[in-house]
Amino acid sequence: MPSGFQEDLLVFGLNHPVAAEYAPDGRLFVLEKGGRILIFKNGVLLPKPFLKLRVNDIFERGFLGLAIDPDFLSNHYIYIYRTTSPDSPKNRVERYTATGDVATRSSRKILLAGIRSDNGQHNAGGLRFGPDGKLYISTGDGGVDKNTAQDLRSLNGKILRINPDGSIPEDNPFVGRPGSRAEVWSYGLRNPWRFAIHPQSGTLAIGDVGSAFFEEINIGRPGSNYGWPLAEGITPNSSFVNPVFQYSHVESSKDAAVNGGVFYTGKNFPSKYLNRLFFTDYIRGFIKILSLNESRNSIGVEDFAKGLETPVHMTQTPDGALLYVGIGAGEIRKIHFVGGRNRPPVVAAQASRDSGKVPLTVQFSSRGSHDPDGDPIRFLWNFGDGHNATTPNSLHTYATKGVFFAVLTARDDKKGVSDSQSMRITVGNEAPVPLILRPSSQLVVRPGEVIAFSGKGIDPEDGSLSPRFLFWSAELHHNAHTHPFFNDLRGRNGNFVVPETHEVGTLFYRLQLEVIDSAGVRSETYVDLIHKP
Repeated sequence: MPSGFQEDLLVFGLNHPVAAEYAPDGRLFVLEKGGRILIFKNGVLLPKPFLKLRVNDIFERGFLGLAIDPDFLSNHYIYIYRTTSPDSPKNRVERYTATGDVATRSSRKILLAGIRSDNGQHNAGGLRFGPDGKLYISTGDGGVDKNTAQDLRSLNGKILRINPDGSIPEDNPFVGRPGSRAEVWSYGLRNPWRFAIHPQSGTLAIGDVGSAFFEEINIGRPGSNYGWPLAEGITPNSSFVNPVFQYSHVESSKDAAVNGGVFYTGKNFPSKYLNRLFFTDYIRGFIKILSLNESRNSIGVEDFAKGLETPVHMTQTPDGALLYVGIGAGEIRKIHFVGGRNRPPVVAAQASRDSGKVPLTVQFSSRGSHDPDGDPIRFLWNFGDGHNATTPNSLHTYATKGVFFAVLTARDDKKGVSDSQSMRITVGNEAPVPLILRPSSQLVVRPGEVIAFSGKGIDPEDGSLSPRFLFWSAELHHNAHTHPFFNDLRGRNGNFVVPETHEVGTLFYRLQLEVIDSAGVRSETYVDLIHKP
């Protein structure tokens, strides 16, 4: 990042987080793809979910978008974009009422339903309120029929605009037009997963994930057609509105997936960043900044940060910092400006083993730890059993049975101090062994096939593990990046249907089995299944 900025880990241990937004009372609502909303309050992630629902989270489906009502302090409304039941999945927008730190299912009001989710891809899922008090919604083309984006009878491939009660604003561009959905604000989009709205001017910036050629940032205007699937990137066709910024897959030979980001309007960053659009890329792991003139045309793009892990959402904090949500890391991180003040070290800690018989020897490493100001670092290992070490890397032997938590602390020479996340070390208990019985690795799978899987877990202390301690998950690997497929299916066996996909390149599914023994020790294994059309 530029000089003077610091990144802090705010929330960790999340399960595929996809969005996070602050309520006016300071609570951070965190959306997990698998069907939970959690609350981060007073520096603590509350153990009881605010809301938990059964959803279809196969592939890119699930809990996808989150918005807090501008009048939350009086009406306590929170909005979600989610995929419904596994049998006939559709996307829809719902509103819930908060009662303290929880919401009840009985408070649900369905505001908009019937948004197609054909094969699990291209669901979009952005929710934002504009300064006009309207709720804006981004939808993808559904993953199979690209022409939905051009069809004004369809809710797919669009930016939609509704009132907070689900009714349709009278000034929407297609109100009263035969053969059109009145909710449509703009159309011709592929998968506008995230977008930003300036809280004062109302400027709407859409990040539309591209297919084979370009990622786009489009300025949302009522009635505009952005061209998909008839155009991708800048086109000479005057029927379509061109993006204000695009970047290519072809020139760099790198995959990409743009996120629409957030307009910065806080007071923590230097004034030169005010009103500029910060946007991320899920695959390339960067943050860039787009500047617009009064006509909402681009006047420049510059780099801001790189090396982010799978960012999928950004928001601004009450104190004027920025947050980004990392779906793969299960984390939320905060970026704030500290100016010339000292920045503390960034700590990374690893352990070669987390369980085993007594005595247990573990190699601890500080690899990846660094000081953002280049200051020298001093290390302190606390192994949790009454012993410490001051070397960057340390070989430690646990002599007694028990569960210990090892922590690495790093200090610079200017009184900056940071701690690592604690690492659980279980001594006197060997890790369980996961076994995938079927399918076999490198099996070729094709769309429409039903793939059965089965496995078991064997533990040296517990014997054969109960089915409730076996957890299955899968990801689709596409070239150099991944798409979530399914997560946390429990039991010794199950099955899934290979979906249609219009992605091109190298494709395979990684099917993973994780097992947990009675001491809480985990092990995992996987097989790769080759996707063919």
